[in-house]
Amino acid sequence: MTSRFLGVFCPKCGSENKKLFNGFCIECLLKDKKLFSIPEKIGIEVCSRCNRMRVRGKWVAYSDTALLGLAKSGSSFKGLENPLLVLKGVEVNDKFGVLMLKISGRVGGEELEVERIVSLRVFRVTCPSCSRVSGSYFEAILQARFEPKASKKKIGEKMSEIRAFLKKNEENDALSRVVKLQFVNNGFDLSIGSKRAAKKACGFFEKQLRERVIVTSDIYSYDRNKGRPIKRYTFCLRF
Repeated sequence: MTSRFLGVFCPKCGSENKKLFNGFCIECLLKDKKLFSIPEKIGIEVCSRCNRMRVRGKWVAYSDTALLGLAKSGSSFKGLENPLLVLKGVEVNDKFGVLMLKISGRVGGEELEVERIVSLRVFRVTCPSCSRVSGSYFEAILQARFEPKASKKKIGEKMSEIRAFLKKNEENDALSRVVKLQFVNNGFDLSIGSKRAAKKACGFFEKQLRERVIVTSDIYSYDRNKGRPIKRYTFCLRF
């Protein structure tokens, strides 16, 4: 079968039977003109405790989408029309890895598609949220109270439900963790890293309660930078 590019050659390198972009083959075009720029190496910070990663100053769930976002933030596509960057594959271990990318777009009315590999260097660190939790930091106490005849099994099951809810919420709120557990008469107290997570848990279990959630607060510190007291909240749930 005869190639539709037969007789066509690149004026720069002389290669024949290749698709031309603005009169040049893809190799010469990429060599002489900066159609796009992709970083050869990327350093990523990954929390050794929660496995979240830092992207543009924010700690987010570790994912292929986050890795692609990191690659995009260091890339430029000024010479391409309708540019598209796609992640084709990822290989990462504790220290190193690679991203396999596909770049596509249009040049002079012709479709262009190129593949690139980006090297990864993984830096294991501790994110601010995990650092706080490891130092027993907490913003709220969730008090769960039960009727006098409630069995230990019922109390234990409810505690497991609450902890499972908080664990599931960690993806959106890294401080949604139980820092301390204390059993008391007819219930238990959970010290929780995030006030927002404790409030969210109360809303989730509210339909199961005998009474409305009771919320109190105490001042336990002072924020000199913001010029205001720091409060710790207590949420009381009566099942």
